[in-house]
Amino acid sequence: GYRAVASSMLTTSNMVSNGNYTMNYSLEEVPSIISGKVTTTTGIPVANAKIAVKLEKNESVFYTEEDGSYKIQSTSGLLMIKVEKQGIKSKGAVKMLNRFSTLTGIDFKVDEIVSSIEGSITDGTATLGNMQIQLFSNNKLITSVISKPDGSFYFENLSTFKKYNIIVENVNFSKYTSNVFELTAEPIKNFNIILSKNIITIFLEIRNSANQPLANTDIILNNISYKTDINGFLESSLKITDDTTKMLLSIPSLNYSESFEITKSTPSPFKKSILIK
Repeated sequence: GYRAVASSMLTTSNMVSNGNYTMNYSLEEVPSIISGKVTTTTGIPVANAKIAVKLEKNESVFYTEEDGSYKIQSTSGLLMIKVEKQGIKSKGAVKMLNRFSTLTGIDFKVDEIVSSIEGSITDGTATLGNMQIQLFSNNKLITSVISKPDGSFYFENLSTFKKYNIIVENVNFSKYTSNVFELTAEPIKNFNIILSKNIITIFLEIRNSANQPLANTDIILNNISYKTDINGFLESSLKITDDTTKMLLSIPSLNYSESFEITKSTPSPFKKSILIK
């Protein structure tokens, strides 16, 4: 269980005149081995967890590998072993390590410190229910929830001290991607999402110079042909690709044209009466 210290090995200076040698060695204890693994209570390996080993007044620090495993060396004695990392509850153990021995399977199952995110989702004026809200970490989907009819949503039991971002995709709105944020043990209670509409319903009422409905008339909106009904009404939709999108209206039979600007803040439906003079 011991080995000679290299600096104390025999040299010629140890020789005496009568041909005898004086051989003095310093011995040190051969370190023993402790190994194991750190996982959460759900079986997820905990990488880069700090393993502090205290023997009497001396303390050594080691860290777990990516798979949560660790292998440490120590001299014999009564060891106090403590596992620590942000996002988990610390855990410790006391083990007797005999001289020149190996202890394997010294595993730790630790509890995660979890937190939550809650908030609401709207289009700036009305709450949005039944919307899928996705939570990502390092570009990996962690979980998703569906907003309630009042627009509220809630993520629970989330690992802490990790970076997240939220993404919402819906055909009627521009894609929403939040900034990356770190979740601590303190829950986030007011994560409010405002979506920008990308499709607006258009209602047009078209009348002639006598203020009579322009019925059954061909209308062109952004190069798409429509026809008004018997009351001079026209219903369409417009996809907003930029902050401001132009709607181009023309009535070939009357040699009439006009343009409107629609923004993401324009209420839907967009209603306008047009009097052809």
